Amino acid sequence: MKFASKASGEPAAHPEKVSPAGRSPIGPALSMESTSSPLLLQEKMLRALKERRTDDAWMQLQTLKGEGIEPSRECLSRLVAQLSHHGTPSSLSKAQRILSDLRKQDKIRQLDSDSLGLLAMASARAGAARYALRIVRLMLELDLYPPVKIWSAIVSRLGRQPDDGLLALELFDDICLYFRAPDAVELSMNTMRPDTGAFNAVLNACATLGLMDRANTILGLMPRFGVVADTLTFNVLIKLYARTEQMELLKGVFGRMEEAGVEPDQSTLNSLVAAYVGLGDLEAAESLVERFWKMPQENVQVHHEKCESSSSHSQTENSVVEYRGISLKSERHRTLKFWSPERQEERARSEDAGSVASERRWGDRLRPDVRTYTTLMKGYVQEGQVGDAMDFLLAMEQKFDPNVSPNEVTYTTAIAACVRLNLMDEAHSILREMRLRKVPANIVTYNILLSGYCRSRNMEKAYALVADMKLAGISLDVVSYNTLINGCIKSGDNVAALAHFQQMREGGIAPSEVSYTTLMKAFGQSGQPRLVHQVFEEMQADPRMRPDSVAWNVLIDSICQSDRMADAKSAFKRMKEARYLLCHVFFFLIDYLHPRSVKTEMFKP
Repeated sequence: MKFASKASGEPAAHPEKVSPAGRSPIGPALSMESTSSPLLLQEKMLRALKERRTDDAWMQLQTLKGEGIEPSRECLSRLVAQLSHHGTPSSLSKAQRILSDLRKQDKIRQLDSDSLGLLAMASARAGAARYALRIVRLMLELDLYPPVKIWSAIVSRLGRQPDDGLLALELFDDICLYFRAPDAVELSMNTMRPDTGAFNAVLNACATLGLMDRANTILGLMPRFGVVADTLTFNVLIKLYARTEQMELLKGVFGRMEEAGVEPDQSTLNSLVAAYVGLGDLEAAESLVERFWKMPQENVQVHHEKCESSSSHSQTENSVVEYRGISLKSERHRTLKFWSPERQEERARSEDAGSVASERRWGDRLRPDVRTYTTLMKGYVQEGQVGDAMDFLLAMEQKFDPNVSPNEVTYTTAIAACVRLNLMDEAHSILREMRLRKVPANIVTYNILLSGYCRSRNMEKAYALVADMKLAGISLDVVSYNTLINGCIKSGDNVAALAHFQQMREGGIAPSEVSYTTLMKAFGQSGQPRLVHQVFEEMQADPRMRPDSVAWNVLIDSICQSDRMADAKSAFKRMKEARYLLCHVFFFLIDYLHPRSVKTEMFKP
C-alpha cells in the first residue's frame, strides 16, 4: 500500500520503510488508524446501540475487552439497558455478567441509575426478585435513588411469596427512612417517594403474611406521604381480612369505601365473595351476590317457571337436581332463590328500607359475573354440597342471569365436584357438554379428570383421556405426568411410573419435587432402596431442586427397611445438617419396622 504525502501529493520518499499494515516501524509515531482504533471500536459499539443492534454491541464489547480497552460509561449503560429491555434469559444473563464484572473491578459507577433500574425491574419480572432487591440496595449505597416505579415493583414481586414477604417489608421501611426528616430530603429523592402503588404493594405483602398490626401501621403512614387509598387498596385489604379471618371488617368494606369516596370495581365484589367462601360463610356470600343481582321484572316469572319445570326442583328441603343424567341432592335449592318473584320482592323491600345503602350507589354498575357464580359453586363443592353446585351450573346454562354464561372454569368446577364423589362417567359427560357448547377445556380440566381415573386405578381410561388431550392439542404438563406416575404406583406398575418420568424429562418438562418424591416412594414400596437413592441423588443434582423433608424421610425409610443402619445414620446426619426435621411418619415407621435396632443406632451421638 502506498501513502501520498500531504504536502506534495507525491508517493512516499521511502516506500520500502512502510509496513504492509500501514504502520511505520521508525520512531514512536503511530499511524492515524492505530491511534484511533480504541475510539473507532467505541464509536462502532455506540452506533450499534443507537441502531438497537444489541447483539452486535455485545460482540463489540467482547472485542474491546479482548483488546484491554475499557468501554465508556455511555456504552455500558446503554447496553445493559437494552439487554434488560429484551428481558430474555440470555439477555438478562449478559446484563448480569456486565454488572458482576464491574463489581469485581470496583467500577460499578460505570453504570448509570437508569440502566441499573431497568436491570432490577427486568430481573424482578423474570422471577429473580431477590437479585433485583440486591441491585436496588446497591443503588441506595451509591446514592442513586431508584424511582418508586422500580422499587415498588420489586416490593410487589417479593410480597407475593411468603418466603420473601419480610424482605418486601424491609425494603419499604428502608425507603421510608429517607423521608423521616422532610427538611433533609434532597430534590433527587422525590422520584423515590412512596406512592399509592407502593403502599398497595407492601400491604399485599402484609396480606400474604397475615400481618394485621403491621398493615394498620402502614395505613397510618399514608397521610404522612400525602397518599390516599384507591380501589386496589381496599381489594388488598379484603385479602388481608380474609387471611386473618376478620369477618366483621369484611362486612364493613363497602361502608369504609363509601366514607373514603372510593368506588368498588368488579374485583372488589368477586374478592369479597371469594373471602366469604374461603371462610366457609356461604350465607354471607349468597347474600352479597343477591344484593347486586338484577333481573328485568318481565323475565322473572318466565325464568322461575322454566327452571322449576326443567331442574326437577321441589319446594321442599332435600330436593333432587337432575343434570345431564346426574341425580344429586340439592339441600337448599339455592339458585331458585335468586330468580323467585318472592325473593325479588323481598330484596326490593330491603333496599327501600335502606339496609344495603352502601351497595345501592353501585348497583347499576356492579353485577355478578361468571367468576362470581363460579366462586359460589366452588364454595358448595368445598362444603360437600355438590348438588347445589350442579344446580348452579344448570341455572347458568338456562340463563337465569342473561348476562352470564358458564365458561371453562365453571365447567371445571362441576367436573371437580363429580370427581370428588367418584362420579367419573358423569364428570366425563360434562366434558362432552363443554365440547357441544364449544367451551374449550384447558389443561386444568383434563388434569382433574385424570386425577379421578388414576385415584380409582382406572389406568385404561386415564390413557384414553391422555389420547383425547393430544387430539385436542393440549400437551401434558408436570401435573399430568405426576398424576400418571402416582396412578401407576397405586396400580402396582412401577415400570410404567419410571417410563412416564423419563418421558417427562425427554419432553423437556422439568420434574417437580412431587415428581421426584413420588418416584422415590414407588421404589421404596417395591423394596429397591438403591433406586430410591439414585432418584434422590438426581434430585440433589438438579439445580432447580432442593430435597425437602419428604424426600429425606423417604430416603431414610428405604435405607432402614434394608437394615443398613450405618447408611441410615449417615443420611440422618446429613438431613440435620441441612436443617430438615424428620416427620411423624418416619418415627411411626421406625417403631413399626425396627423397634429395637434402629432407634438405638440412629440417635447415637
